[in-house]
Amino acid sequence: EGKALYYGDVVEFWMEFNTVSEKPIVGQLLANKNFRHALGFAVDRTAYINAVWKDGSEPALRYTAPVLSIGDQTWGEKFPYAFYEPTANLDKAKELLALALEEEGLTFEQIPPIEFLTDDREDRKLSAEAIQDIVDKALGIKFDIKLVQTKQRYELMDTKQYDIVWAGFGPDYDDPMTYLDRLVSDSGLNDTGYADPEYDALIAAAKNTLDFEKRAELLFQADKKLTEEGPLVPIYFR
Repeated sequence: EGKALYYGDVVEFWMEFNTVSEKPIVGQLLANKNFRHALGFAVDRTAYINAVWKDGSEPALRYTAPVLSIGDQTWGEKFPYAFYEPTANLDKAKELLALALEEEGLTFEQIPPIEFLTDDREDRKLSAEAIQDIVDKALGIKFDIKLVQTKQRYELMDTKQYDIVWAGFGPDYDDPMTYLDRLVSDSGLNDTGYADPEYDALIAAAKNTLDFEKRAELLFQADKKLTEEGPLVPIYFR
C-alpha cells in the first residue's frame, strides 16, 4: 500500500519551534519538550485535515514519512512506530502541559499569547486559524497568527525570529536520511536551534557504515529520538 504512493508526492507539514528563543516565559515554554508535546497531543489531526483540506491527506504521527523506502520495504513497514495519535488525546495534552509548567515554575495564567508564523496565503491562513482554534479549545493557549510573505518567513526562520512556525518539507530522495540529516546541529536547514550530540552521532554513524541493517537501525533510533524530543511536531502528510 505504501509503495503505491510515490515518495515525491509526499509533503509533510508541522509546527516548528524556536527552542532557543530568548523571549521571557515564551522562550522557557518553547524550550520545554513537554510543552511542545502538549500542543502535539492537543491537535486532532483527522479533524483538522477534514475541516481544512478534505483531500485524503494523512495524519503525521511520526517525523519521517513512512512511505519512504528502506531496501525492499517502506520505512513504515520496516519500523512501525507512532508517537502521536490520529485524534487528540486531551488527557495526555493537559498532563504534559501541567508537567511543563511545573518544570518551569510557571502558572497557566502566566502563559502569554504565542506567535504562530505562517505564509500570507489564504489556504495557510485558514490552516493557521484551524490550529489556533484547536489549541485554544483544547488547552486554552492563545496563538497570535502572523502572516508574512514566504520569503520573509524563511528569513525569520533563519534568524530565529519566531516562536512557532508552520513549515513543511518534501523528500529530495527516496530514503529516510533526506528527513533526518536536516536536524543535525550544524545543518543549514535546522532553524529550530535543536542541538543534540547523541542525535548528531546517530546520523554520523549511519553515514559511515556499509552494513544495511545497522544503518537502518541507526536511522530509526534517530527518527524516534527526534520525534520524542519534539523540536518539530508533525501534523499531516499532504
